[in-house]
Amino acid sequence: MKSIMRFRSFARLPGLLRLALKLLPDPRVPTLSKALALGTVGLILSPLDLPNWVPVVGQGLDVVLIVAVLDRFIRSAPPEVVHEHAAALGRSVA
Repeated sequence: MKSIMRFRSFARLPGLLRLALKLLPDPRVPTLSKALALGTVGLILSPLDLPNWVPVVGQGLDVVLIVAVLDRFIRSAPPEVVHEHAAALGRSVA
């Protein structure tokens, strides 16, 4: 079950990342949401991350966490802003 969740996370990461990168400079998205998302992703990618010493598992866990953070960031943005940027990327938001 965990490997399925990691695979889905890997599959969702590019789309979430593109949408998050569009939302970050948008002034209509709350600054606190931006700061929390950037801080959390930065902490996850930090070389001080302890679980990374376990091959594959550490990196897989990082991807799952990044997807969760980006997903939460996108959900915290105003829906009309998310739909506008998703449409510009040619994506739909479920």
